[in-house]
Amino acid sequence: MNVELDRIIDKVKKCLALSKSDNPHEAAAALRQAQALMRKHGIDEAGIAASEISAADVEHKSGNTARPPAWETMLMMLVGTAFGCKGMFVPAPKVNGRRGAGSYRYVGVTANATMASHTSTVLMRLLRAARVAHVKQLKSEAKLEGWKLTTAEERSAADAFCLGWLTVVQKQVTEFANPPEIDQAIQKHLVEVTGGRVARSTPARIGQVDQSSVSEGCRAGGEVRLYRPVNAAGDPQRALPQL
Repeated sequence: MNVELDRIIDKVKKCLALSKSDNPHEAAAALRQAQALMRKHGIDEAGIAASEISAADVEHKSGNTARPPAWETMLMMLVGTAFGCKGMFVPAPKVNGRRGAGSYRYVGVTANATMASHTSTVLMRLLRAARVAHVKQLKSEAKLEGWKLTTAEERSAADAFCLGWLTVVQKQVTEFANPPEIDQAIQKHLVEVTGGRVARSTPARIGQVDQSSVSEGCRAGGEVRLYRPVNAAGDPQRALPQL
């Protein structure tokens, strides 16, 4: 999009904002001006919606290279639901034949995508720290009882803990409904970037013996609180396909 068209779209947006004025004459005049600009420059609602969409990266990398863990995917979707955004898993490029850890990105209305990425960064840090602490506690208990957890048992217990944690945190989330044109613009952006490819998650393998880890995750998740900032007008700013 060129600079001149950006300027015109910004002007249309301002006119549309004024069209919501309590003054009926001012509102009508602003709406007429917006419609005239849109007709003159061939701008439609989809074009205006698309200009609102951007992407924001989550600070923390994934634990995997090509297939994100199920609990990470669940966290990304949970936050995306709360902020009206779509989450993407972005594999790292190969360097000397080896691929590094993948990353995450949100696509949505600029302010919402930014807040979704910040929220995911914070929650990812909290959950990873709690996950490590839980496994450390289990290993300490096992050592006292004279046995040792296998790598598979550690992973299973950790995944179970994360499942419980996220299940409780998810109860705080209210789905944010975008206007149809915004959802369409977000989906269009995703398809253009990903080519329609969708990332597959690495499934969590949780056994019956991990029920205590699920319960402990639920307890820890119950201590987490999600808050939405408000914009200047006082309205809530609410805000995994593969590249």
